[in-house]
Amino acid sequence: MENGRKSLEKSPVNSGLKSHLEIISGLMDPGRLPGERRLVFVHGEARVLKRVQALAAMFLVGGCQKLLILDGANAFDPFNFTQLAVEKGIEPRELLRRIRISRSFTAHQMLSLLRRLPGNHGGIGFSPYLLLGPLTSFYDENVPDYEAKTLVRQLVQELERLAGAGIPLLVVCQQPVVTRRRFFARELARQADVLLSLKDVEHCLALPWGIVGGGLAGSGQAGTIDIGTDHGEEPVADRKEGLWDAPF
Repeated sequence: MENGRKSLEKSPVNSGLKSHLEIISGLMDPGRLPGERRLVFVHGEARVLKRVQALAAMFLVGGCQKLLILDGANAFDPFNFTQLAVEKGIEPRELLRRIRISRSFTAHQMLSLLRRLPGNHGGIGFSPYLLLGPLTSFYDENVPDYEAKTLVRQLVQELERLAGAGIPLLVVCQQPVVTRRRFFARELARQADVLLSLKDVEHCLALPWGIVGGGLAGSGQAGTIDIGTDHGEEPVADRKEGLWDAPF
């Protein structure tokens, strides 16, 4: 254990499937881990981006009222959310209205988005942040190694700022194609309070719905949240083609 943070091998999160859910539900419910840092890092092959969205959909249906997504891998797929909504008898547009999304296509854009996120939710109430593939553009070989390393250090500083302010963060990274930059993910993992693998996520998704959707995640304590459009973002359900990538 380094700097008081949990390693993947030593963390209690690996002691059972329920504890996996308790960690993630702590991100989704403001009453579960009050006053604690909540930076969860998930790493795995490319499909981890899709599988974590499926898990986030379960929590949205189960009680989490708002979700802010920063997509650095162009990985967001509304179908991951609407499919479950239909299965559970929920109007898909109602579920998508709870999601705010901003996309970045370069390392500088991702860093700019993080810098613009207030450390106190900006008065918009409790909402977890889901970062999909934030390092994807940092692996771009058109970005020189020295510049990419500098930008990664700055990204880590922004995550530290948000986590230190009590903002719940679920950071999901796929394995990089550029092998010499694999250590970028390790830099992010060192800041995490909990590390999860793709296998951990799959275990959660395999559990009965009553445990995930109506049990640990279904407290409904965040029901008064209304994040509005203070930063210019639009609900996913209201976006027309061409507006999905509007920044915060």
